[in-house]
Amino acid sequence: MKKYLPYIYIFLAFTAGLFIIFWLVDSVLMPLLVHNTETVQVPNVIGKSYDDAQTLLSGKNLKFIKSGEQYSDNVIPNTVINQIPKSGTEVKVGRSIYLIISKGRETIEVPYLIGKSLREARVTLIQNGLALGNVVYVASDSIGFDTVISQSIGNDRKIPAGSPINIIVSKGSENFVKVPNLVGLSVSEAQSLLTESGLAIGNIFLGKSETYMAGTVIDHSPAAGELVKQNSPINLTIAK
Repeated sequence: MKKYLPYIYIFLAFTAGLFIIFWLVDSVLMPLLVHNTETVQVPNVIGKSYDDAQTLLSGKNLKFIKSGEQYSDNVIPNTVINQIPKSGTEVKVGRSIYLIISKGRETIEVPYLIGKSLREARVTLIQNGLALGNVVYVASDSIGFDTVISQSIGNDRKIPAGSPINIIVSKGSENFVKVPNLVGLSVSEAQSLLTESGLAIGNIFLGKSETYMAGTVIDHSPAAGELVKQNSPINLTIAK
């Protein structure tokens, strides 16, 4: 009997080893394999708040990562505006879903325009992502011609990108007037309008036009809207 003991021990050890291997496969490896192959359909979270998106993804046993933020003119802040993978995609349970979140409309700090010329104010607004709104001219004996006197929104404010800023510009003393639009008028009509505006006809030039009939003003200098001193001559270009 004693001579068989080593074989019995080997058999028992082998059996115990197999039991341990089967236990590991059944209890550890198989659950991992099953977990890794289980899939779920990615839900649509675009348009949902970040909190609601987290709740929905967690309920599907999916992870979530905020991968970035973007300005949006149409989507309120803290709302999902994009997701990867897209909704409807079949992915493994536990997969990370990358979310892009809206920061809302981009806001721009309003620049200080007072004291600048009209041209400088326009360029400054464009460079800062804003727009020039309405321009109102007022007479001023103390502030030079073409100088910005006031602005509709103060420079201590932040407003959405692209917003217009209205300004008031000095036209100097009362002897400055705005050039009217003369294009499309006959010479006599242009002369009457200039006289009413306190201006005069200057030189008259002839030019070709496929739009206006002969004898009609097709251009003038200074252009419409410019401020000039009273009685200044306005040069006309007339269609041949």
